[in-house]
Amino acid sequence: HCTFGCSYCAIPGTMIDAAGGQRAIETINVGDSVITSHAITHASELTQVSQTFERHVKEDLVEIELQDGRVLTLTGDHEVFAGSRGWVRAADLTLFDDVTIA
Repeated sequence: HCTFGCSYCAIPGTMIDAAGGQRAIETINVGDSVITSHAITHASELTQVSQTFERHVKEDLVEIELQDGRVLTLTGDHEVFAGSRGWVRAADLTLFDDVTIA
């Protein structure tokens, strides 16, 4: 739920829910529409991409297995919505957190 200058990332190949279906994150461009979670209501909504980033990291990555079997690989500082705990850094998730994605 970053508004500007985010430093967190997902690895290439991460599938993003976009208008028209899923796309690899590295194919998303400024102006494309993607499905996001509203920061307050957590409802899914279509949002236009205003900026993209690419960075090379040396830090450890966090793998999150979702209930549908997909695996998200994120930098530890990437925030995810963890149910009753709200927005939590990926590195701070526990086995008891219920991660919600848009």
